[in-house]
Amino acid sequence: MPALSAVTKSTEEFAKVKSGLDSTETVPHEYLWWLFLGLAVLIALSFLVTWLRKKRRGSLVAGWTTITEPHRLGAILKRAVDRQADCTLEIFDHQHTDIYRGQVFEADPDQSVILELAQLPDRDVDFEGFPAQVHLNFRPAPKQAMEHYQFSSHTLGLALQREKSWRVARVAVAWPKSLISAQRRDFLRVEPAGEYALTAALRLAPETPPPDPDDARPQAEASVLDLSVNGIQLLIPGPSDLPDNQTLLLTLDLPVDGLEAELKNTRLHLLFSPLYRDLITLPGEAHSSAPRARTVIRGNFIGRYRFNPETKAWYGVEFNLENFQDLTHWIHAYQRFRLKKEKGLMPVPMDRVNAYPSLPPERPPPRDDDDEDDAPEEKT
Repeated sequence: MPALSAVTKSTEEFAKVKSGLDSTETVPHEYLWWLFLGLAVLIALSFLVTWLRKKRRGSLVAGWTTITEPHRLGAILKRAVDRQADCTLEIFDHQHTDIYRGQVFEADPDQSVILELAQLPDRDVDFEGFPAQVHLNFRPAPKQAMEHYQFSSHTLGLALQREKSWRVARVAVAWPKSLISAQRRDFLRVEPAGEYALTAALRLAPETPPPDPDDARPQAEASVLDLSVNGIQLLIPGPSDLPDNQTLLLTLDLPVDGLEAELKNTRLHLLFSPLYRDLITLPGEAHSSAPRARTVIRGNFIGRYRFNPETKAWYGVEFNLENFQDLTHWIHAYQRFRLKKEKGLMPVPMDRVNAYPSLPPERPPPRDDDDEDDAPEEKT
């Protein structure tokens, strides 16, 4: 009897253990199912948020661009002075290595860029001839996004000056030959140049669309420094007589020869709202010592004029990506062209091919003395 009861008890315990094991096997499968379902929902939500953001704001473009145009350099550094841009000065040399922070105090194309440091440096450092890297951060307008620029230069000297009850340190660095700009914006920006350089005609925008936007005489003509779907930066020779804070009608002809772009309309009539303008003065040319005055205007597109072939009249539309598809296609086609050209993927022009003869030049016949010297000796 005791043996029978022991066997019965062990059988019951084994059944309990087995039932417990069976129950633990089913629990992970249920948890895995809910885990996979939750991951699928998160992935779907992330795709939805990304799609809505691209639809509302466009694709975010992040990258670096090199700016070498003297007018753009002067305009950017002048804005840095007006906006009191925050600056970081990095000095790296075997004699002195340090990082200083402050603000941009003055920018003179003839001489240098002067940075006002937040703290007084050591008196033992003369700050002359050191290689330096300068970083600039400022907002071009109060409600605009922060812009970042950097350039390589070398220090020219340090000046310690007394301002009322405190002393300030101002370091002069040489005027840069180029700037590197960080593109952190919603739309790609290009700098048309060469045979694709753009010229814009500026007029005052009327309250209602005119019968023909080209009838009115342009009040100014400007060169396009850079262009995006959202806005444009223009260079006007000399001081500008255009009124401030007024919408302008900008006529732009897009060149398409050689680009992979098929546009129905190559002449665009865009409504342009200037955000700010800068009058810059650059040194005179070699044959003239008189300074050159230029006006740089930057702003956003707020709409455009389109032609209705049925009513034979022009009508205005507000800015959105669908209404600016032709400009978007041209900008991306020009960007692809530039990238192919930089990587050497462009086809060779026919005039270069025709400059060479179709047959290779004939090789001169070998000389007799060379043949005798090079001929192997006959074995006897």
